[in-house]
Amino acid sequence: MYDSKQDAARAFDCAAVKLFGPDYAKRNFPGEIISEPPVSRGDKWRAGLSSRFKDVCWTTSKAAWQASLWDPKTKRQHLIGFYASEEDAARAYDCAAVKALGSGTELNFPGEATGEPPASLGDEWRESQSLSYLGASAEDAARVYDFAAVKLLGRDTKRNFAGELSSEPPVTVGEHRKERKSSRYNGVSINTAQGVWEVHVWNPQTKRSRSIGCYTTEEEAARAYDCEAVKLFGPDYSKRNFPDELISEPPVSRGEAQKERKSSRFIGVRWNKKA
Repeated sequence: MYDSKQDAARAFDCAAVKLFGPDYAKRNFPGEIISEPPVSRGDKWRAGLSSRFKDVCWTTSKAAWQASLWDPKTKRQHLIGFYASEEDAARAYDCAAVKALGSGTELNFPGEATGEPPASLGDEWRESQSLSYLGASAEDAARVYDFAAVKLLGRDTKRNFAGELSSEPPVTVGEHRKERKSSRYNGVSINTAQGVWEVHVWNPQTKRSRSIGCYTTEEEAARAYDCEAVKLFGPDYSKRNFPDELISEPPVSRGEAQKERKSSRFIGVRWNKKA
């Protein structure tokens, strides 16, 4: 499997030339002579698993670099943590190795002083979670604190932004999520699991709510509802989201867009959604 259609097409050409010769008529790029095929996803994945640093490896399930340390006393491999970069994982190993085995042990960066290890992905996640219950950023969280402190203790209390005096606190993450779940349009709701806007239309004949599809934007979903409602109830239906517009064709749904991507204009190439 390959990252792009063009890479997949060139890989087909390379294999076809080997099997049928350079005069094979069904090549995708007849003007090119491809001696070596493009690097496949599998080759890239295998190349990325190994590390040039001691006791560092790539973990696909976490999509991060893992640092671990072998303890000769317990004869066990101890996990140090997961890191965004290969170098951070190597430095975290060095810090742990010096503490556990002494300064004479083999290090990845022997010329560097091993003080505090880099922050692992777990540390960064915990730090972000401690702030996210108030605001979407550290600044928002600080302004929420200032707003509450002024209300409880008065204007002279110690604040993060002494020069600012806000009448309303920033919108919290919880409030933002609540807002996203509802829609101002009829028949539209957010699908939080997939992060898309979903459309449902009530059919009086079957007495059931039927799903029309999922859309990237709220407005596309609203227009898809209007289009289906006009088919069911006629153009005079009062609950249309855009009564001034007469929509003959609905917007392209996420599902239809994905189906279009499955086909390729190249010979011997098709889309694999599992990759």
